[in-house]
Amino acid sequence: MAITAVDAGRPLDLLVPASSHTLFVPTEPFFAESSMKLPVGSQRMEVLHISDYQRAEEALRARAGSGPLTQAFEPGVLRFVRRRFGIGHVNKGGPWMFDEPALADVRRLISGPFKPSQARSLTAQVASICDEVLAEALNVDANVIDIGTYSNEVHFRMMAIIMGVDEALAPVFREWMRIFNGSPSLAALKPQPDIRRRLGGLVSQAEKADRSGSPAGGLLGELVREHRAGAKIGPDPLRKSDLVSLLWAVIAAGTDTPGTAATATAYFTLQTGEFGELTEYSRAKEAMAEALRYYPPFPKPLMKVARECTIGGVSLTKGQWVEVHLPAANRDSSIFADPHDFVIDRPDIKSARPFGDVPHYCIGSHYGQQVGAQVLATLATAMPDLSLLPQPRPYRRHTGLLHRFDSLPVTTGR
Repeated sequence: MAITAVDAGRPLDLLVPASSHTLFVPTEPFFAESSMKLPVGSQRMEVLHISDYQRAEEALRARAGSGPLTQAFEPGVLRFVRRRFGIGHVNKGGPWMFDEPALADVRRLISGPFKPSQARSLTAQVASICDEVLAEALNVDANVIDIGTYSNEVHFRMMAIIMGVDEALAPVFREWMRIFNGSPSLAALKPQPDIRRRLGGLVSQAEKADRSGSPAGGLLGELVREHRAGAKIGPDPLRKSDLVSLLWAVIAAGTDTPGTAATATAYFTLQTGEFGELTEYSRAKEAMAEALRYYPPFPKPLMKVARECTIGGVSLTKGQWVEVHLPAANRDSSIFADPHDFVIDRPDIKSARPFGDVPHYCIGSHYGQQVGAQVLATLATAMPDLSLLPQPRPYRRHTGLLHRFDSLPVTTGR
């Protein structure tokens, strides 16, 4: 039986930084002025905040097709320059900011390795990498392990395998993500020319191999073949700069579930006393599903109003913004029983919206849950006596682009 927050006599510690400005309880929609930091100055924004379940679904679905809300708010001229000439910040205006019909092409190009059947075929490799990384970590320090570092290392090595590149690039991916995580917004993100240079070099090598009759493997090879075959993103041809952006998007977005959510699951279940139950993969997956509901790693999708419309009964005009608070929507008492309790056996878990909704639903959700659950099962099996450090705890949850939970040092009990 789950030990809930009520049973424990206190709510679970979410480790919510003061700067998060995130709603965890549904409230009526309200407008608030905000600003987006730019390289020079800032942009004023009038934002409608939505936090209840029904209105959240309405807002998320308003991005579909020719809906009135859009995530493709990168200025057209900047997108043209970035794609056509391969210049500018690879992180800015990435493929996650496409709308239909271009978004459908993007999803087709990168979703192959993450489909359920393909993700399941990686089971043995995921388990092997989990064991390998854990052994390395314990060889450094047998008494303390950082679950955030561990889970992210597993993910980055798996990304190298899926992409078809050298696993030695995993530390490089981790450093790119460290800079990405530390930024308060895409606009304020520090330049990372090494991303374009490194990934561009890999694309060039793969193209050369393809021309010589020795095609590269993995997602990198697939994207190169699509490029050489004349594939398109929307009405425009797929360009080499797009391949770089797509590869980076897979690396960056893929850390949300296997890394952040697995770490959060360990954090929550160590508080409730249920971590020792996660030795079975299926149980670990159930616990992670509840952790994703309890505190989604991408908590506040932000969309721009493309034309006059009404969302949740509120009239909106072009140029305004809508921000959806998923942690609050996932705690709507009209949908979830005891919404503020962490309950692994939650019967209403399928109603949770940790990955947004169509058309921007996370394509890596199956892969992410598989890797994250294996991380948890490996830890719980090898070290059932893990425990949180005493206060003050040196944990970190970023509140920049994502609420990344990337540091969770715990004692191993050895």
